[in-house]
Amino acid sequence: MKRLLAIGLSLALAACASSKNQNYVEHVKRTSDVSPGSMLLVKLEGDAPLEFYGEVDLDNVNADHGSMMYVANTPGVFAASILAHAVIAGSANDSQKAKAQEEANQVLLPYAAVIELMTEAGLVESALRDTSFAAYKFMPWTETADSSLSVVVKPVFLMSQDQRTLTLKNAVTLIANGNEQAPAYQNLIEVVSIADGSGEILSHDAVAATTADLFTTSLLILEDELQGSHAGKSEQKTLSYIHGGHKKFERGVVLSEQCDRMTFRSLRGWIKSVPRANGDCDLAEKVVSGEGLSAGADSAVEI
Repeated sequence: MKRLLAIGLSLALAACASSKNQNYVEHVKRTSDVSPGSMLLVKLEGDAPLEFYGEVDLDNVNADHGSMMYVANTPGVFAASILAHAVIAGSANDSQKAKAQEEANQVLLPYAAVIELMTEAGLVESALRDTSFAAYKFMPWTETADSSLSVVVKPVFLMSQDQRTLTLKNAVTLIANGNEQAPAYQNLIEVVSIADGSGEILSHDAVAATTADLFTTSLLILEDELQGSHAGKSEQKTLSYIHGGHKKFERGVVLSEQCDRMTFRSLRGWIKSVPRANGDCDLAEKVVSGEGLSAGADSAVEI
C-alpha cells in the first residue's frame, strides 16, 4: 500500500511541474490509415506494476480544478500527466487534493496482496493471448518485431469507495514509423465495470478478472477507432449512465450500444464505455424473443 501512495505523490509532483495554461488532455484524431490485417505492436513503459487508486470525488474538495492540456512529448509522460491531473490540479489547494486522494486510496488496502501480483506486461500478454481481434493483429512489442505501427498503452485503475466498481483509464498512443513526436492517434479510453447485481463488494478474484476484462474492452474500442468504425457519428445527446452505483449525466456522441453497456465520445474527444442506466440483458433477450414487448430496456437516453 505504501507503494501505491508513493506513486500518487510522484504523479502529484509531475502535475505541479506541468504547464497549467491550457485546457484539456489532447485527443489526436487518426492521421494514418491502418489497413485491415496490420500488425500493431503493443508497447509498455517497462515491466511496471499496475497502478491502482481509490476513486475520489474532487467535486467534494473545496479547491480549484485548474486547466491543463498534455501533449505526448513521450507517451509515458502523457499518460502520467493525465492521472496526475486526476490526483491533483490547480495550485492553491494542491495539498488538500493530495490528502483527499490519500484517503481515497485506503479502499485498496483489502486488495493489496492481489494488486502486488499484477503487472502491466502480464495484463497485456493475457489480453493479447485470450482475445480475438477482428481487424488487426495485436502483438507484444519487441525490438526485433517487424511492423511500422506500435501502440503505447498506459492503463490505470480506479476503485469506487463502495468497492463494487472498477474504472480503467487507458492512455493510448498510436505511433507510425517510429515518430513519437507526432502521434498518429492519441486518446484516453475509459471503461467502467458493470456491477453483477448482487450488491457484494468485489472479491480478489473478481478484481483480477475485471481488470483484464476492462483492458481487453479498451483494446477492442481502440480497434474500432483505428479502422474508422466511429467516423461520421456526430449527433450530440445528453446521456445518462451508471457509475459507481450513481446515475450520471454527460453530453456526448453515442458510438455503440449493447443491452448493458454504452460507448460514447465525450465533448473533449475522450471515449467512455459505461454501464447503461437501466441496462438489463435478460430483459433485452425477452424483448427480442417477443416477451415483455412493452417493457424495453431504454437507458442510454437523450434528456
